[in-house]
Amino acid sequence: MAAETLSKAGVDEAKVTRLIVEESLKALSSLAELDVVVVGAGPSGLTAAMELARRGFKVAVFERRLSFGGGMGGGGMQLPCIVVEEEAWRILE
Repeated sequence: MAAETLSKAGVDEAKVTRLIVEESLKALSSLAELDVVVVGAGPSGLTAAMELARRGFKVAVFERRLSFGGGMGGGGMQLPCIVVEEEAWRILE
């Protein structure tokens, strides 16, 4: 159906497809030359990637899930305080 509409409008579907593929390949090939790869799009990964990009590094972020943000939506990430075991607190101080 879409091909018929394009054809009636005088659009060369093969040319449009070729341009889409070429532009996609350009975008993918730009990933071959990275300075930094950040694995994980949680709060720490996104913050690190943003700071590195601000400093001029070419950065890619890889996340195994279809969404970013890590555990921000659950757990205690949205609370104004955290609970730390005494032994760990001595290290943090």
